[in-house]
Amino acid sequence: MGQRSISQLGLLDFAMAITVGNIIAHPLSDEGLGMGGSMITMSVLILLYIACVYLSLKWIFFRHFIEPTPIQLIKNGKILSKNLTKARISIDYLLSELRKEKVDDIQKVAFAFWEPDGSISSFLYPENQMLTPKDISLPKQPYDLPVAIIKEVKIDYHQLNKISQNEEWVVNAIRST
Repeated sequence: MGQRSISQLGLLDFAMAITVGNIIAHPLSDEGLGMGGSMITMSVLILLYIACVYLSLKWIFFRHFIEPTPIQLIKNGKILSKNLTKARISIDYLLSELRKEKVDDIQKVAFAFWEPDGSISSFLYPENQMLTPKDISLPKQPYDLPVAIIKEVKIDYHQLNKISQNEEWVVNAIRST
């Protein structure tokens, strides 16, 4: 099924989810089995899981065993067919993911990788990248995250205080739209 089926879960996380679910299901489906054995087994598995996570942080070799390295799909504007097969994805899927990143021509892509989490990351040649305000020396503009002030037909006064406004400002803003 490939990496798409487990999406954001790593190999170790996916294996733990399946195993723990299976261990819990047995005593729940058979009244004759006690929960004690399952609890001990789950505890041991969780300790082993924590040990594996710790080892993957400390040893690079172990990390590569648990989390595979990215697979290069495009190099210098050319699709690497062998690696598409290795990643178990089709050219159509690759093109679809590139379109989501606003890539209209594979020739513009310097590199594209199939990441261990199932996503595709692409890097355009510098001459094909979008301009930023920094590129054309525009002055910096302040940026604030959007805030929902009205939630479920009620004013969120906590958010309103954060932006240093009052209820009258909200009413006037609603009336002007």
